[in-house]
Amino acid sequence: MSANKTSKQPNDLPLSQSRYLGHSNTPLIDKTIGQYLQDICNRYPDNTAVVMRHQQLRWSYARYLEEIDKLATGLLALGIGPGDRVGIWSPNNIEWCLTQFATARIGAIMVCINPAYRPEELEYALTNVGCKALITHDKFKSSDYL
Repeated sequence: MSANKTSKQPNDLPLSQSRYLGHSNTPLIDKTIGQYLQDICNRYPDNTAVVMRHQQLRWSYARYLEEIDKLATGLLALGIGPGDRVGIWSPNNIEWCLTQFATARIGAIMVCINPAYRPEELEYALTNVGCKALITHDKFKSSDYL
């Protein structure tokens, strides 16, 4: 094809949808993350879903979904909705896992913020990303987040 193309090919178009199906022999799952999680929880409510050894917890899918929905409800009560950005400034812990799925359940976007950021780096990230809320841990290593 010449360099002076008059029509765009599908691979030349910018993505404008939340999913793009290229060539694949494996079909996409036509569910949101929240819907897929709900299906798993319905099928395996008593199976272990998450283990956080450093926090001494082991939750079944039923308990995990219950805690996710508590956080999702709280985010909705704060006015967080679909498309809003929620920052998480925390090391790996159960709160991080809950935030990931709670934001997905309500259609919000989780923004991972490096737990080693200092206050000025955090301010820069929050300002440029447009987070409507921030979920944080109390401290990490030598950083006192609060």
